[in-house]
Amino acid sequence: MVLTRRPPPSPLLLCVLYALTAASARDLPAIAVNDLSAEGVEASEARLISDRFRSELINSGAFRVMERGEMERILEEQGFQKSGACDDRTCAVEIGQILGVRQMLTGSIGKVGDVVTVNARMIDVATGEILYSVSADCRSRMSDVLTQTTPQLAAEIVRKEDARASGRSTSRPAQPATATARKPLLRRAGFWVPVGLVMAGGATVAIILLSGDDEADTPAPQPTETGGIRFTW
Repeated sequence: MVLTRRPPPSPLLLCVLYALTAASARDLPAIAVNDLSAEGVEASEARLISDRFRSELINSGAFRVMERGEMERILEEQGFQKSGACDDRTCAVEIGQILGVRQMLTGSIGKVGDVVTVNARMIDVATGEILYSVSADCRSRMSDVLTQTTPQLAAEIVRKEDARASGRSTSRPAQPATATARKPLLRRAGFWVPVGLVMAGGATVAIILLSGDDEADTPAPQPTETGGIRFTW
C-alpha cells in the first residue's frame, strides 16, 4: 500500500476562508444580555437565568453575544454606576451605547404565588425601540425554569430575530379569498337563447327568450300544482 501525503492548504485559500468566516460573523447583530431584574425570586437565581440566556443565544449562532465579564469590565472602565435594577429602555439604551452593541436584551423574572413569570425584550440601541418581546408563565420549580423555560424563550428570540431580519411577518397569513363560481351559460349577462317549447298535441310552438341578466327583475319560474314549470312573461 502506497501512502500519499496531501499538500497543505495554500495560504491564499486559508485567507479566503478566514475572510468569509469573519464577514459572516460581522453580519450577525452584536447584542448584550442585561441581567434580569428579580422580583420575588433570589438575585442569584435571576443571575443564573440571565447567564443561561447568554449561553443559549451564543449556541444558536444567530447573534454575537458579549460575555458577562467583558460587559462588567467595560462598564467599570467607563465609570457606569447602576442604581438598582436596570430593566427599562432608557437604562438599556445607555448601557448598549457604552458597550457598543446594536441590541440589548433586558427583562425581569418574578414569582407570584406558585407562578413564575419570565419576560424579555430586545431593544434597538440606536432608536430605543422594542423590536420584540417574549414571555412565559409556568408553575414549576426554578430548576425547570432554568433548564426548560429559558431555552424555549431563547429559541423564540432566535425565531423572531430571523423573521425580523428577513422582513417576514410573524402574524398568521390572511386566508385566501373564496373563488367566485362561474355562472352557467344560460345565466350569463347579455346572452339570449331561443327555446322552442312544444305544447301537448304539437299544435302550438312558443319561442321564449330567457335573459341571463342578473340585474333584471324577471320573475322566477313558479312551480305548478301538478309539479311542472309555469313561465310568466
